[in-house]
Amino acid sequence: LDDFKQNDESEVFVLSESGATQYGTDKTLLSEIDVSVPEFGSNAVATVGIGDNYYSQVVLPILDYEGKPAANLLTLNDRTESYRNQMLINRFSYVGTAAVLILMLGLVFWYIHRAFKPLSGAAGAMHESAEGDGDLTRRLEVTDSDEIGQIAAGFNEFADKIQALIIQVAKSTCDL
Repeated sequence: LDDFKQNDESEVFVLSESGATQYGTDKTLLSEIDVSVPEFGSNAVATVGIGDNYYSQVVLPILDYEGKPAANLLTLNDRTESYRNQMLINRFSYVGTAAVLILMLGLVFWYIHRAFKPLSGAAGAMHESAEGDGDLTRRLEVTDSDEIGQIAAGFNEFADKIQALIIQVAKSTCDL
């Protein structure tokens, strides 16, 4: 059976139809686990845990000269180190993904705040002017040429026209 071992961390067993161990390289190990043996004569691959260790389990049928299953060959390969390394990689992936998501959410909120701050200023200035006692000399700062900048420029043009109209009305009233 030692010829079937892949490395020093591998164990090989021959199981009877009832699942009892006929031969094995380490029978104490086999007694510690609940081997999930498939239907006699069929193949199976699984991962089993024994305490803090993890093993890949491969079950293959051993056929007699007539092609009928005579026993099952069970190999257990110690995969504890690779399993722990994979779990560590998974944890780093989860933490990295969470960090990227938090960063992206922060950038989205920053961009939304940056995009709507000028719009909020324009709305406030328009509301103040609409109240009736607003300062018609007040103008909005145009910092960008995007849609919000165009709204601010349009409001400034509108305020210029209203201011000029009120000055003209006031002048006409004084002339009368």
